[in-house]
Amino acid sequence: MIDTLLRRAEELGVSVEFGIRAVQLLVEAEAVVGVLCEISGALVEVRAASVVLATGGFSRNLELLERFVPHMANAIHGGAVGSEGDGLLMGWKAGADFRDTPYVKGTFGIYPGDDPREGGTGILAVYKGAVAVNFSGRRFVDESLPYKALGDACLAQEGHLAWQVFDQQTMDRDDPDVHIYWFSGRLATGLLETADTLEELADKIGVPADELIRTVEGYNAAVRGEHLDAFGRRTLSGTEELPTELSRPPFYAHLSGSSVLATYCGLTVDPETRVLDVYGEPIPGLFAAGEVTGGFHGNGYVTGTSVGKSGIFGRLAGLAACAYASDAAHV
Repeated sequence: MIDTLLRRAEELGVSVEFGIRAVQLLVEAEAVVGVLCEISGALVEVRAASVVLATGGFSRNLELLERFVPHMANAIHGGAVGSEGDGLLMGWKAGADFRDTPYVKGTFGIYPGDDPREGGTGILAVYKGAVAVNFSGRRFVDESLPYKALGDACLAQEGHLAWQVFDQQTMDRDDPDVHIYWFSGRLATGLLETADTLEELADKIGVPADELIRTVEGYNAAVRGEHLDAFGRRTLSGTEELPTELSRPPFYAHLSGSSVLATYCGLTVDPETRVLDVYGEPIPGLFAAGEVTGGFHGNGYVTGTSVGKSGIFGRLAGLAACAYASDAAHV
């Protein structure tokens, strides 16, 4: 999508400059009139009738994460390179308001560390039949919950990590076309531990074998209807598909953390994408779109909506900024 938009922009004569860092918004008479940029080590003022902030979030800025969402300091810090919160900092200095910090959540299922075999999507074997266990070998959550809720639950565990444990029946639900369900791909790259028995698997992943076996036996009994599930699990992933017993060897385990791939809080904007100050008033000449803004997702992020948000509101911001610049030219 980005390549297509870039080609179209260049066809329309838009000049795209690389290797330039925006440092500060230029403000005169309470209106944004451009950007102070760093070009080849020198600070240069770039004047403009309007400015759009589309700088993404701050998932790679540990200082900001510790400041606004302290528990996310223990998460895996992913997201796009450059997600340092530069646009947020510039907006704040210009008087912009900020919202939705409680809604920043991590995504469960990501392999921890900077392992090159982790493509950034992780896997969610829990939605195909796995259970999530901590380093004590015990379950700690209803695995059918949204992956953001699973991420929060994972962060509360020892080491802020967990294992997704599953059997061959779940492995057979492998889907190479959907990365989060491409279990065989993880196996091929060595990211899955495997063993013929749960006891052997426990030894490999460093959890007490007796606890892991007890956990799986209790889970299987609930699946058979002998008692209610300890965490209320009724389905695989909120659908009508029912959980199945973990009983068919070999058994598998995937080390999983909670990764901050994006931050769903940011500058306060109105429906016209105008950035608002702490009094709820638009800051003249300043617009924003995408992950740098708050107020869109709320407490329940829906998969994929960040892409639509960026595309739709990016276009709205462009139109609004052009209209503002046109009006300013006639004043």
